[in-house]
Amino acid sequence: MLSQEEIGKQLGLHVPIEDLRLLPHAFTDERASSGWGTRTQVEDFSLNSFFQRRDIPLVERYMDAESFPEKFTLWLEEQIALDSDIVAYYSQQMAWAGPTDYGHASLIEAADHDAVTVIDPAYLAPKLRDISPERLLTAMWSHGTSNRGGLWVISSTEPAPD
Repeated sequence: MLSQEEIGKQLGLHVPIEDLRLLPHAFTDERASSGWGTRTQVEDFSLNSFFQRRDIPLVERYMDAESFPEKFTLWLEEQIALDSDIVAYYSQQMAWAGPTDYGHASLIEAADHDAVTVIDPAYLAPKLRDISPERLLTAMWSHGTSNRGGLWVISSTEPAPD
């Protein structure tokens, strides 16, 4: 079992120097264009590299905001029914009107035509939050493909049981 801090380090977690006391094994060099946090856009820190190094039978498929299906929320519902985990990576400022702009990841819990419910890991945010599909799409698109704004669809590499 890995600690959250070890997982963060293996995903390239970067924090400001003043936060190093909270996460002593994180990296503290320059802030990336996507903000502080993990650097999963770098191959060595990608989710797929992490899964392979740890022999975890999962695969992550990245979908940028330009490649989403036309019926976005219906597609989300189908993926959730297939037991895929879907992480949305987006501009925090565009999604929640925050004071600063940085990349933020949240697990998609549910979706319908009116709202997408996400589980937000930010320690000061409500854990379950609803966002309109249009606003979430805009927030993912505005974060940019170079920062991996979009969806990370995580599914098993093993066949489903009969």
